Amino acid sequence: MDGKAGLKHSISIKERSRVAITGVVDVFSFDEIQVDVDTVQGMLLIGGEGLHITRLDLDKGDLELDGTIHNINYHDNDIGKPGGSVFSKLFK
Repeated sequence: MDGKAGLKHSISIKERSRVAITGVVDVFSFDEIQVDVDTVQGMLLIGGEGLHITRLDLDKGDLELDGTIHNINYHDNDIGKPGGSVFSKLFK
């Protein structure tokens, strides 16, 4: 993908247990209680319990995750930028 151009951002939540996000640029960190995602609209922090990424397609900018969702917040700072994302480190 050539940057953020052309991606549209949306979030769909189904019964607080499944989240689908579009406009995803990168995933900076994830564990069972928080997923930190860079989107075309800024950093997105998703908190909950038992969170699992079920689908990730960075070429299309799509992410889906399951678990119990407690909160979803946008953050103004680029949380993971200096060190790069988990996935960028894995696939270098």
